[in-house]
Amino acid sequence: MAMVSSLYTAISGLRNHQTMLDTISNNVANVNTIGFKSSRVMFKDMLSQTLNAASGADALNGRGGYNPIQTGTGVALASIDTIQTQGSLQATGIATDLAMTGDGFFVVKNGSTTTFTRAGEFRFDSAGQMVDPNGSVVQGWMAQQNIADPLSSPTIDSSNPANVTSVSVVTGSTMQPKETGIVALTGNLDAGATYVNLVNSAGMQGTTTIQAADNSGPPVVSTYTVGQVQMPMTVYDSLGNKHTLSMTLTNLSGTQIPGGAPGVKYDNNTWSWMVDTDLNDTSVHLALDNTTYTDPVTNDVVRASSSGLVHFNTNGSLDYVVYQDINGQHFGTGTAGSPAFNDVNIPGGTGVAPLPPVPVNGWLTLADNDTWDDSVIGFEGATVPANSVYNPAGVPPVLWGNNRNLDLEKLPIVLVYQGVDNTATPLVVTPVPPNGTSAGTAVQLDVAGQFAIAGNANAQQNWYVQSIDIDWGTVSTITGGQFDIAGAIGDLPNSHDDVGSPDTILRSSFGQRDGMTQDTAGTWTTVAGLQVYKPAYTCAMTDQDGYSELTLSSVSVDSNGIVRGQFVNAEGQTKYQDLAQLAIANFANSAGLAKVGSSNFTPTANSGSAVISTANSGGRGSVVGGALEQSNVDLSKELTDMIVAQRGFEVNARLVTTSDTILNTLVNLGR
Repeated sequence: MAMVSSLYTAISGLRNHQTMLDTISNNVANVNTIGFKSSRVMFKDMLSQTLNAASGADALNGRGGYNPIQTGTGVALASIDTIQTQGSLQATGIATDLAMTGDGFFVVKNGSTTTFTRAGEFRFDSAGQMVDPNGSVVQGWMAQQNIADPLSSPTIDSSNPANVTSVSVVTGSTMQPKETGIVALTGNLDAGATYVNLVNSAGMQGTTTIQAADNSGPPVVSTYTVGQVQMPMTVYDSLGNKHTLSMTLTNLSGTQIPGGAPGVKYDNNTWSWMVDTDLNDTSVHLALDNTTYTDPVTNDVVRASSSGLVHFNTNGSLDYVVYQDINGQHFGTGTAGSPAFNDVNIPGGTGVAPLPPVPVNGWLTLADNDTWDDSVIGFEGATVPANSVYNPAGVPPVLWGNNRNLDLEKLPIVLVYQGVDNTATPLVVTPVPPNGTSAGTAVQLDVAGQFAIAGNANAQQNWYVQSIDIDWGTVSTITGGQFDIAGAIGDLPNSHDDVGSPDTILRSSFGQRDGMTQDTAGTWTTVAGLQVYKPAYTCAMTDQDGYSELTLSSVSVDSNGIVRGQFVNAEGQTKYQDLAQLAIANFANSAGLAKVGSSNFTPTANSGSAVISTANSGGRGSVVGGALEQSNVDLSKELTDMIVAQRGFEVNARLVTTSDTILNTLVNLGR
């Protein structure tokens, strides 16, 4: 029996070392398999046969103790472990090749079967689904449009694992247009546009026409504008249509401050500004200053303003921006060709009283004669303190522009479009008369885009309202105190308080040089024998956040597993939009996962259930786009283990032959 036992023991060694060789062979075979995780074999001894049990010491009889006498019955397989260590990453340059660093598995689904993998060799199929080479569809969360805000960008809600679905990107998909909400200004206003230079060059506003003749042809007409500059601003409406606005800045150097004490004039650093629409673009109109409407998304009450003053510090940095109510001639009042400043209290004005409102396509309901009053209605970044009121005896307190909070964000340019359908939340538009002098007419924009005007059933038009903020740059902080304008404490222009008393506003710190500045000065030159001042203007709109419809051109995946689309349009604009986010799973015991082929795993009773969330959360690793995770097989270790397994197999084989020889000898004893 002993000889038979040794034979069976050796056979168990042969069998299990063969399993070890099989495992090593599989590891080596998959040394270049994407996302492959190597395995290792662990042995354990089998049940031992006890020939004599152990005995303890017997001091009474003078006998010592002895250990048990046992013989082993062979070797058994303890485990074949999956080694879930990180494989090296290989860059491929293909955007949809994905790798994981750290813990985590991509989630893929084939029919009703969900598996998990580290092999991120993904592509898009004919239906736009992100799939692996076996046709299993990658799982994640798709971006969804907010139904309540159809003009907003789609967003991804990855908070609920139950909402995981197939990730897909449709070829040729488009990104909806975005209306402009802010324009950013920068560049230089000519620091040499002083009163002296304006007068010496060509008089106020510095415009002159010089005819320079030569012998080779007709005279050449050159126009130089010293104290005034116009810069175009391109904006987009909600349908992606492009519109051109223009901002006119005029230097007010040396002119009397309206409402101020005699002789108190604007300094060389004060400019008026006004925004207007293109007269040839009849689809859009500019809302009157001091007209308000309620934003349907934020519920903020927005006060329109498209004109005012801008002042610079002596070092050229931006000081303050004043918003005024001076553009009534834009729409609803005045006549075609009326001057930009049609008021005796405004520099360059004619002193002609405003004409009665002229109805234009129903706009009469949004404008009246009281809206145009040249009052100051706000400062960029300012909050008017409670004591900033005009309160003479018997007159109720009046705040500038009926608004304590004079924040720039509440004083945008407001554009109104006719003939534009709107399916968003209804807008409420209300003209606010200055200083509460009369009641405004509220107009309701219903879901069909129709103005429902009380008492005027025939005045219905399709309208859409758009507000655009101006980013001038960082201005001086404005707080409670006395406002110092033109180098002397005085009144703000037409601020509707008691003339002669200081207004309670103070610039308490300097602005920064991150927007519009007044730095470089122009040069004097001789043109046709005349001394002409040639100004230096580089002011321009540097950016705006609107765009027309764009088409998907490519996709990429970031470290959080967000599938991001790059969209371009015919104008060369490039925008990015989050399309989906990949689901990443981790397990309490990833070594307990079962291999099911194609570098995929399924959970087992000992791995725990998949816990699905996003990359870089809950201990999950990062996603690397444009790379693949290589096999984690260590070839040098595998070859070493192969030698060990081979020697183990050979020795056990020798034991079999030896046991066979001994058994043969034992059999021959009976001859």
